[in-house]
Formats: sequence, C-alpha cells, structure tokens
Amino acid sequence: MDKKLKVLILEDVPSDAELAKRELKTVIEKFTVKVVDTEEGYSQALKTYRPDLIVSDYSLPTFDGMTALKIRNKEIPEIPFVLLTGSINEETAVEIMKAGADDYVIKEHIKRLGSAVMGALEKKKIESKGKRMEEKLISRNKELEIFNEVTVDRELKMIELKKEINELLKKSGKKPKYKIPV
Repeated sequence: MDKKLKVLILEDVPSDAELAKRELKTVIEKFTVKVVDTEEGYSQALKTYRPDLIVSDYSLPTFDGMTALKIRNKEIPEIPFVLLTGSINEETAVEIMKAGADDYVIKEHIKRLGSAVMGALEKKKIESKGKRMEEKLISRNKELEIFNEVTVDRELKMIELKKEINELLKKSGKKPKYKIPV
C-alpha cells in the first residue's frame, strides 16, 4: 500500500489495543492508529480521523461493537469493520456478520487478525471496484438511451421528409423517389 492506512481501534483495554497494533504490523507496512473507547470518541474519529479500517472490541463499559457497527453502516459503510473480541457466542457472531461486519476474531486467536484485516480490505476494494464499474455501466446505458432516442427521432424526421418530397414530386407529375417503410 502506497499511502498510510488509517486504523481506528475501538478498545477500552490498552494492552489489547497494543496487541492489535502489533498484529497489524505483521501485515500492513505503513499505518497510523487512533484508539478510542467511547461512543463519542468513536463518532468523532469517524468524522475527523476518517479511518480506512475499523477494529472494534465487542464489549466496552459504555458502548458495544454492534452499536459501533450500526454507526459505521450509517456513516461510512464502505470502511471495513473487523470485530476483535474476548468472547462471543456463535449466535452473536452470526448476528454481527449479518449486520455487516467484515470478519471477527477472538482475542485468544489474535494471530488471525492480520489475515482477517487483509481479507476485509480486499473485499472492500473489490466491492468498491464493482460499484465503480456498475456506475460506469449505468452512465453508458444512459448515453446509449439518449443516442437511441436521437437516432430514432432523426430517422422519423427523415421518413417525414421523404414523404413530403414524394408528395411534392407527385404534385409536379413526377414519380415518387423514395420507398417509405410502412
């Protein structure tokens, strides 16, 4: 990656935030980190820090990962969101993935954070490229519709003009020049 990746870590335990940073260093060469532990700090960081990646704990004293995900979904859904949590049951994991998280990692298996983050970043990159291609196709389609309208309109005008020429030729006693499609 050419530019420094901005990582926002939502974590209330400083040692866990440091472990996450250490794991990120194994897969990302250049990055900066901002650590927050409140909803207010998180919301503010989304606006001012403008992260490229969010790594969030699930359970904080005054805030939780699901709420953080919902805020991300509303504010900047294109930013990858990886949940890093001490413990999570299967039902909660499925719920958070359905809500839009890109991946989740149990803190006991923090070595998996690097691959989860890289997978999330790649997924968002592909989604972004797909969205740009879709927008380009929509734009091209609109151009073709306009071209088609202009062409059909022009063709109808040509038919009318040929009819008029044929009528003028008939009135002057000459044979019509154009065959007009029915």
